[in-house]
Amino acid sequence: MKRRFCKFFGSFFFIVLFVSACTNKEENRPIITKGGMDEGLEEREIRLVGEIFPIDEIVVKAPLTGKVTSIIVEEGVFVRKGQLLLAFETDLYAAELDTSRSLVAQARARLDAKIIERLKTKELGIDVKIAQARVESTKVISDNASKKLERAKKAYERQVISRQELEDIENEYVRASAEHQIEKLYLERVLAARDEDIQAARTTLQEAKVNLQKAQADMKEAMVRAPVSGFITDITVHKNEKVYEGSPLLTIVDISKVFVEAKISPGLVKFVKVGQNVEVVVNTVPPTKVSTTVHSVTRVASSEDGMCKVKAILPNPNYNFQPGYTAKIKIFCVPGL
Repeated sequence: MKRRFCKFFGSFFFIVLFVSACTNKEENRPIITKGGMDEGLEEREIRLVGEIFPIDEIVVKAPLTGKVTSIIVEEGVFVRKGQLLLAFETDLYAAELDTSRSLVAQARARLDAKIIERLKTKELGIDVKIAQARVESTKVISDNASKKLERAKKAYERQVISRQELEDIENEYVRASAEHQIEKLYLERVLAARDEDIQAARTTLQEAKVNLQKAQADMKEAMVRAPVSGFITDITVHKNEKVYEGSPLLTIVDISKVFVEAKISPGLVKFVKVGQNVEVVVNTVPPTKVSTTVHSVTRVASSEDGMCKVKAILPNPNYNFQPGYTAKIKIFCVPGL
């Protein structure tokens, strides 16, 4: 009986040692944190669950101080670059624009009068060559602007550029053509370069033109357009509300590219590096599989939850991946780890 008990006890002790050794061996294996559950690392793959985030969020701010008279868009809608978002009251800027145009016309009239007065003396100097050079240079600019406009019209028909971009190119051509006509007129009424009165009149005209350009820019800024394509979120302004320059108006979420971010145990960070191959399955209907690489990985655990983060960027040309979608991530470990 005593011998049988010793034999049983010896067998039991051996089993305990064996189980303990296996348990210690399992504890030395890397652990994956996934949704709060631990799994063993199999076939040198790390499997995580992450969330989709937009690649960029642009806060559109007020370009000037004034009252918002209309809001064209709503939260959740998709807008393209150059599309009108909202408009400010333009009465003040329209008045400034009219005044600037009037001042330009007056300055040009004074310059013309000085030119006519000087022509009566029939003293032609080096200004002739300068005026001729200006006519030639403005003609080249005008011709180039004309060709650019023709290309832009064709691009607009193919929907390569927006209506706003086409209008900007049309305005550029109009300005170039007008400058060429002005220089042709000056060539006909050129004065000697030493005439101080004419030089002062030209300076006044140039200053008036600068003020006119500023007034035109202010008028343009009163129409707030989308700086990028994306989805509208967080409209913080209301119609007929006065806002100050620099105040946030709304946010545009750019999801032409998105990134998936997942938490990873600090113990697994050593198995991950930038550039590793990653397989991402986004929880769309049906699920979408994307092959990409590790974009970044944090090496220091967060003080909030003790976890690190790994990030991968996904192309999203059709905007199928929306912020907030979940995704399964499979990271293929570095060979030799």
